[in-house]
Amino acid sequence: MNILKVDLILQYILAVASENDWDERDLSNIHFIKYMYLADLDYATRCAGKTYTGIDWQFFRFGPWSAELNRRIEPALMAIGAEKKVIESTKFDDFTRWSVSDRDLITELENKIDTMIALAIKGAVKRFKNDTESLLHHVYQTRPMLYAAPGEYLDLSSSGVSHAPVKDGTSAEDLTARQKKKRKIEFDKLKKGFQERLTKKREETARRKSRQPAPCYDQVFLEGVETLEKLAGPEIPSGKITCSFSEHFWKSKARYDPEIP
Repeated sequence: MNILKVDLILQYILAVASENDWDERDLSNIHFIKYMYLADLDYATRCAGKTYTGIDWQFFRFGPWSAELNRRIEPALMAIGAEKKVIESTKFDDFTRWSVSDRDLITELENKIDTMIALAIKGAVKRFKNDTESLLHHVYQTRPMLYAAPGEYLDLSSSGVSHAPVKDGTSAEDLTARQKKKRKIEFDKLKKGFQERLTKKREETARRKSRQPAPCYDQVFLEGVETLEKLAGPEIPSGKITCSFSEHFWKSKARYDPEIP
């Protein structure tokens, strides 16, 4: 891992976030790691799988991870005078939020890192801000993640290839005009069928609503509800459960082939 490059990118991520609205400027460690991954992925797409930072990305807890990168976050951000805020939680582990206020920092850092890396980071940070859910969903759908299993190191060299390989070994760009026309006809047919079913369903729903009498919440109704609740038996217990599934799932085509429902 190239520590100099990593530190500069971590600082640049926070500098870009400082231009967001006031409630979207602070970032947690998970944001820095995922934005760094997206930057490396963008670079690897253009450089035959070679990453900009030299990080060995690993599939850990359903996301790209690097323990070495995680340890660099605090020293890199403290070096630019970032503000650290620790938020305590009784339900979850305490977590840290970072923010910075320096209008000249972005320009200063942009002169020190790769231009395409800067563009990739700026685009991602402006799009997802500190919305963890949307950012993670996007990261989980990237090709290296879809083709890996937990614990494995991610292969970023495949990031520029289509998510759905053509069965005969050719890419979508290699399809003939006839094949493309056939696909369009099939797509239009499916689209038309879906629209017809949707229209029919809406019409049926409208007819049912028009025939439905107004509800009457009288004593008879309340007694009926009480009787049904008694017949249903005791309440379903709440709490944590543990589920498991086959390790073969991670290499299943269902994870990356959109043609499999």
